[in-house]
Amino acid sequence: MVNNKINLSVIIPAYNAERYIPECLDSIIKNGCDDIEVLVIDDGSTDNSKDVIKEYVRKDNRIQYIYQNNSGVSAARNMGLDNAKGRYIMFLDADDFVDNKVFDELLEDILEEMPDFTAYSKKILYPNGRIKDIFFDIKEDRCSDKRFIYELMYASSSFNECWGKIYKKEIIDKYGLRFPAGIKIGEDLLFVYSYFEKCNSFELVNSCLLMYRQHEESAMRKSLTDDRLKITDMLYNCGQDYLNKINDSDLSYKADIYYFRVLTNLCREFASSNSRNESIRRIYTSEVSNKIMKKLKLKIIPTYKMHEYLLMKYKMVSLSAFYYGLKARA
Repeated sequence: MVNNKINLSVIIPAYNAERYIPECLDSIIKNGCDDIEVLVIDDGSTDNSKDVIKEYVRKDNRIQYIYQNNSGVSAARNMGLDNAKGRYIMFLDADDFVDNKVFDELLEDILEEMPDFTAYSKKILYPNGRIKDIFFDIKEDRCSDKRFIYELMYASSSFNECWGKIYKKEIIDKYGLRFPAGIKIGEDLLFVYSYFEKCNSFELVNSCLLMYRQHEESAMRKSLTDDRLKITDMLYNCGQDYLNKINDSDLSYKADIYYFRVLTNLCREFASSNSRNESIRRIYTSEVSNKIMKKLKLKIIPTYKMHEYLLMKYKMVSLSAFYYGLKARA
C-alpha cells in the first residue's frame, strides 16, 4: 500500500550488521526529511544488531525495525517491499551510507515526478580507505537517452546492483515484482531486469546517491565456478529473452560480446585457483558459453579479444590455464 504522505521508503537488509549499521543510520538521520521511512529488516542476526537498531528506532520515528528468521538478503528485501508505504523505493545495504544532502535532492526530484527508472552515480569506499567516484559516461548531469540506457542495462555491468536506483512502488506492486528466493548471487540484477522491462521512461543522474563499501571478499568472489556459471546463464537468458521480444539484433550482439567478456573474466579469476584447469574446462563446456559461441563470429570480435575467442571456441583448456594464469598475476 502506498501512503501519499511518505514519498520515499528506504529498505535496508541487515545480517550481523552491528559494526556498520550505526554509520548507515546516522547518515540517514542527518537528512532531516520527514516524508521518508526507513525499514531495517533484521535477517535473523546472531550479533547485537537488534539492540543497536532498536536504539535508533527510539531516537528517530522514521526508522522501523522488522525481524525475520534468517532467510537471505532477497527475502529481507522482499519483506521490506511488503511493508513499504512510500511512493518510491530505495535500497541500501547495512554497510553503506549516504551523503548529508542526498534526500534533499531526491525528494526534489520526486516532487517533480521521477521517470519510471532512475539510476544515480555512486562512490566506492575501498578497504584501504581510497574513495572513487563512479560516474556515467554522459555529457550533461542527466541523460534520458533510451538507447544508451538500454545498452548499459543489457550490455554492461552498470546496473548490476539494486542499490543506486529509485523505483516506483506502483510499478513494483502492479506486476508483483520481488527478488528471487534461493539465489545467493546475481539476485540484484534479476530484480532490476524485471523492473526495467516494465518501465517506459528512464534517466541517468551524475550525482552520487550513496557510498558503497567494497569488501575484499564479496559473495561473488567467494562463489564456486558452477554457481557463477549458473547465474551468468540466468542473467544472459533474461536479457536475451527481452531483446528478442523487442527484436533488437544490434543490442543483442552487443550483449553477446559483453557476456563473452564476462566469461573470459571468469577464466582469469579462477586461473589463480588450485583447480584452474578444471574451472576453465567447466566454463568452456557450460551452457552459457555454448550459447554465446554459437552466435559469435571471429570477424566481429574486438581484435584484442580474438585470441581469447579462439581459446574458448576450440576449448584449449591447458593453454588457457597458462594464459589466464599469467593474466591473473599481471
